This record gives sequence, C-alpha cells and structure tokens, in this order.
Amino acid sequence: MPRKIICPLLLLMPFLCIAQIKSKVNAAVQPTITILRTEPEQPVEGMSVIVYFQFANISVTPGPITGWIGADINSGSGAPGVSPADWPITELPDRQSVYGAVAVTLPDAGVNKLLRVFFYSTQQQNGTATTKSPPLYISQTTINIAALMNFKLETFTIRHTRARSTDTDWGSLYVSVDDQAAMNPVSFYLGNFQDGTYPFLMKDENGQFTKPVESGLFKLIPGNNSTIRMSYFMYNGGSIEDSKGFLKGFAEGTANPELFKGRRPGSSTVYTLARILNPFFNILGACDGFVAGEVLDISSNDLFFNSINGSMGFSRRFNTEEFASQAGCGNTSDYEIQSQMKRISTASIPAYITPVFTSITTNRKINIRASMSESITWKRLETIGPNGEFITVNDPAYGYFDGNTYTAPREITRPLLVLVRGVMNRLIMARGSFQVIEGGSLGTSTAIIQLVPGARKLNPVIYNQSVRPRPGQ
Repeated sequence: MPRKIICPLLLLMPFLCIAQIKSKVNAAVQPTITILRTEPEQPVEGMSVIVYFQFANISVTPGPITGWIGADINSGSGAPGVSPADWPITELPDRQSVYGAVAVTLPDAGVNKLLRVFFYSTQQQNGTATTKSPPLYISQTTINIAALMNFKLETFTIRHTRARSTDTDWGSLYVSVDDQAAMNPVSFYLGNFQDGTYPFLMKDENGQFTKPVESGLFKLIPGNNSTIRMSYFMYNGGSIEDSKGFLKGFAEGTANPELFKGRRPGSSTVYTLARILNPFFNILGACDGFVAGEVLDISSNDLFFNSINGSMGFSRRFNTEEFASQAGCGNTSDYEIQSQMKRISTASIPAYITPVFTSITTNRKINIRASMSESITWKRLETIGPNGEFITVNDPAYGYFDGNTYTAPREITRPLLVLVRGVMNRLIMARGSFQVIEGGSLGTSTAIIQLVPGARKLNPVIYNQSVRPRPGQ
C-alpha cells in the first residue's frame, strides 16, 4: 500500500477508537430495570405474581423521565399473562431511582416461563383496551408456575361388611409432595354402614355430617416430576371407647413414614405395623379391623401427561385376606374406594388477585379487603429499604390501617411504596372453599400502595376481580 494512504489512516486511528469506545458506553449507560423479587415465591396459575423492581434513570442524556412500568409473561401456550395496570413513573430526575411493583395474572402452569418487566413512554386508552408504545428498556427472568391441586376421597362401596351386618367406620387421610406435607394429617368418624354406596363425609361428635374428606390445596409444577403420595385408611371400630385418643393416633399413624417403608398396604406386614404404631388398633374381640387402605404414589409428570388437564380418578377394591375378620364375624370385608386428584386452578378463572393502588395522595381512605378471600387479618406495613430488602415500618408517613381500611398520611413529601401484609386461613375459589396450611404462601395477602405528593384526585387502580364462572357452570 502506498505510504500516502497509510499515513492518513494512522492519523485517524485514535479518533476511530474513541468513536467505538463512545458507542459502547452510550449503549451501556441507559435507564435500567432491576427485578428485585417475585411474590409469592411459588406463583400459581390464574392468580397473580407481584414483581418488585427498581427503576434507575441513569443515562448519558440527562433529564427527568416519565412513562410506565409494565410486565408480561410468555406462556408458550395459550394467552400470555399481561399486567392489567402499570406502575407510573412521573418525572424521575436524572441519576435517581425509584422502587415499584407490578402484578401479572399468570397463564397456564409450567416450567421456565419468560417474565419481562419493561418501561414504555406513552399509552392510549381505547375504550377498555390500552395501547402501549414499544418497550424502551427491558429486564427479564424465568419463573416456574404451579397448578393448584386437590385430592378427595369421593365414595366407598361396601359389598360385604367386616362385621355381621353393620360396620362402624373411621377414616384417615394424608397427602405429601416429595415427602413434604401437603396437608395436616386428618382422621374422622364416618358412621355406621351396611352394604351400599356412600359419600365420604366426616361426622362430628353429634353424628352430624360436617364436610367432605379432601386434602385441601397443594401446588404441583408440570414438568418438575415431583412425587405425590396419597395415604388413606378405613377402620371398622365398633368397640372403640376413647374416640379422641383413637383419632389422634390414627392421624399420626397415617402420616408416619415408617408405615410406608417396604411393601405397600394390602399386605399383612403394613397392617401389623399400623397396629404397633397405634395401640388403639389393638382391640381384642368384636369385629374391629381394617377394611381399606391405600398408599398411592404418582409422579406429577405422569399425572399431567397421562390425564385430562392433571385430573385423574382412582378406583381401588379391598377384598383380600388382609381384611379377613375374626371368627364369628362377617369373614372377609369387601370395600371399593373411589377417589380423585383434581386440578382446581386454571388461567381463565382468576381465583385471587392482589389489589394494587397507584397514585394515592394525602388523606385517602381505601378498602383493601380482597373479594376472593375471607377472614384476612392485616398484620403490618412494610416498604423496600435502600438495599432492596423488605423492612417493617411504623412511621405515620406511611399511613395506617384499621380493619380493612387503609388511610394515607396527611402529608406526602416524596413518592413512597407501602406494602400492607396480612394472612388468611381460607380461599374461596370457583370450585369451592379451601383451607390453606398455616404459614404457606397461599395464606398470605399483600396490598401494594403507591403514595405520591400533590393534590391529584386519581381513582386508585384496583384489579381485584371477581370469579368469572365458565360457561354452563
């Protein structure tokens, strides 16, 4: 190459390098969204996931920024989840950041669903639909979405009682997922029965039917290959005198892992071990003894892939020599048990959506009771601390709650994020009322409130919706 061409190139090299470096810096220094945490820790289809974020206005172009933070989830199948109301960002100064939260109604359950949190600058309301401008800044992660399941003992058919004519039946039930309790073990009195078909219904001390025999709600993630164990027993105990002691031992024995090592129920080994674990089974005389018992293990992958939408029925008959009665009684009993694993949640029926309230100004009173639950007890106020951690606050600057009413403070000098935390012991869903295990994420409730300065009278955005039944229900 001629020297007269090389020399100008050498002179321009520093400027070319500087231009390249500046381009990379410009690409890197821009407003950023940091996903701090999702809540609950295990999201459930049809409900909402709360995404807490930090938005920082860090840019080579100085100046305040205004827009909205939204979120969506690409389910991979079916309709995607989209945040129904987005978090406003109003004139956030240069080199400052703000904390916020946005909620998304979750699509169908599955693993590694893509969750995006994004900033956009404009939106337009067209009737009930909102058109958003393309995202300018995006942060994303993946989450696993669970389905809510329920195991229920449906009916039992007696073809031959253990006693001569009438059995006095007691029952027990326990469900675990990967050896972790999905319910508290229960035992119950069923009643006196002759041959026939009967529903599983617990009776109280007065002999009145009280409620069905079911596990309550637990979570399964399709594709996560968990092991679900359903353990139940029925016992003919007409000679039982200490019913409270018997029921206590029956529940503890049903949940005892020692009972399920080795051979499955249906063998004399297991029923002998059950009597050792629970002395109340060692009743001499009469016609007392087991009439049914099952320890059913199933993988979640088999459940979802080989059944209709994760729901599956089970039928088991118990008429072998393990259920033979004492001499002079009804010989070998013959019971058949019908049970069902049912997928309670679907993405098309939101069961419980956490309320979110934005742009709340001074002296506002808002009702924070969620319509899809009952007996919520609000416990405390929280906010997000400087390092992104959740901290409890008792400062009047964050307002206060009384029962189901939250009252905003008299003066708001800067934007604040308020989290009202509560607990509940029951969920009301489209297919019934379910107890929730104490301390579980299903038993927690959160109201998210954005406090802003000024006298703007904006109605809070509340996306706490009612259940929409399926057509025909």
